[in-house]
Amino acid sequence: MRLWLALFPFPWREVDVESSSFLPQMIEIEIYAAGVRDLEKVLELDHQLQAIPTLRYKVDGNHDIVYLEFDEPTATLDDLRRVFRRLGLEPRFVGPIPPELQSKSKTQPLGA
Repeated sequence: MRLWLALFPFPWREVDVESSSFLPQMIEIEIYAAGVRDLEKVLELDHQLQAIPTLRYKVDGNHDIVYLEFDEPTATLDDLRRVFRRLGLEPRFVGPIPPELQSKSKTQPLGA
């Protein structure tokens, strides 16, 4: 797929979307946490998540789901788990886990 982009102050330029590192890559993850719809939990979660750079989020209080978007991987899954557990919530990650958010530990899971 090819796009035409207006790059100020340069003229229009054609960019190959599949091979371009020019376009920013967004990291998205959904977390189910029963009880997150409680106003006190939402306010405390807001306070905790503001400390993570490049993170944007939205809480779906009807379904107890938190949608997270990162411009770059500034937190790991372990960091996110800690934030939710501090509030007494048990986070359950929905869908595929982006590899950028995997823990950077040197240990590897045992294979059977």
